[in-house]
Amino acid sequence: MNIYEKVSVCTFVMVVLMACASKTSYLIKGRSSDFADGNKVYLLYLDANEEPVFIDSTVCKKNSFVFRGVADTIRVATVAVLDTLNCEDGISIDLILEPGKISIEGFDPETNHLHVATGTSLNNVLDRFSREMMPHVNNPDSLFPFIASYIRENIDNPVGGFLFDCYHFSMPWEMKLNLINSMSAGQKASYAALSKETLMRIEQEKEHAAKARESFPGNLYKDFTGKSPSDKEVSLKSVVEDDSNTYVLLIFWATWCAPCRADMPVIADLYNQYRDKGFEVFAASIDDNRTAWLEIIKDYSQWQNVIVGSDIRDKYGVKGVPAHFLIDCSTGKVLIADTWTHRTLNWTDEIVNLFEKNK
Repeated sequence: MNIYEKVSVCTFVMVVLMACASKTSYLIKGRSSDFADGNKVYLLYLDANEEPVFIDSTVCKKNSFVFRGVADTIRVATVAVLDTLNCEDGISIDLILEPGKISIEGFDPETNHLHVATGTSLNNVLDRFSREMMPHVNNPDSLFPFIASYIRENIDNPVGGFLFDCYHFSMPWEMKLNLINSMSAGQKASYAALSKETLMRIEQEKEHAAKARESFPGNLYKDFTGKSPSDKEVSLKSVVEDDSNTYVLLIFWATWCAPCRADMPVIADLYNQYRDKGFEVFAASIDDNRTAWLEIIKDYSQWQNVIVGSDIRDKYGVKGVPAHFLIDCSTGKVLIADTWTHRTLNWTDEIVNLFEKNK
């Protein structure tokens, strides 16, 4: 082989290698006045144990930063712009780490709920999702169907997995169960290949969804016991089967939960208004701090308060508090279920209507 042939072969090999590299390499450029010079920037993702895996790091210069690398696996990643690694006031931007040029510009926490990365196909999908979601943010009736439609359309790529992980906790159980059941074996395999933790959560959601369905309106309530302020075991059954009670509002709550605390005066008003008509409350706290619980319930000792473990909350398929269940004492059936994943936004109005029509 002469020198010209060697050069030709080397040039061909270099061209092939460059072509291959260009198909898997990524370039992330970030620029914004929010990216202060000297800020540290980290590129990372979470492993199956929710632990951060750091891919790269750099420092902001002239309000910008750059990351270069090879995307051998397309995955959800995070760019964190911080003063220090432990800074709580940093900027966190989720994106899809995929080959191509990814641009992060004009970070605006007031108008962008999800991310501001564009330039590649999947990041453009996320960008479109975040912008199209804006009109639905304050309307749960349209928000979750909108999110579910995007998950279905992207179930076989990281966008679907990412959106599922972000929103399935707050999605209505019925919708979530239908979404999970609609996944094909191939789609689940794609989840496993792209995100083992997402597949694990899907399987967990099946179990939680099945439990939650058992507490939907029309089903019988499930009895349990909790510890009273005097440390005695008190059962929900003892309150439901009390002849003086017509309806029992079962609530799951916690002292550290701001919406729960805001609920208490509202429930107290309902109690004062309809107690003489048989309205009773069974408040089950999931607090670990018994002292804090005892302090708060001093103001709400008019009804039965108990403290329970997570197993009781799971029994009702409750993943977030507050959660409300109205039980008809005459039938033992749940009339109203209002949880983070089965919303009855007007549950207080329904209670009022129930008593008013039975005057």
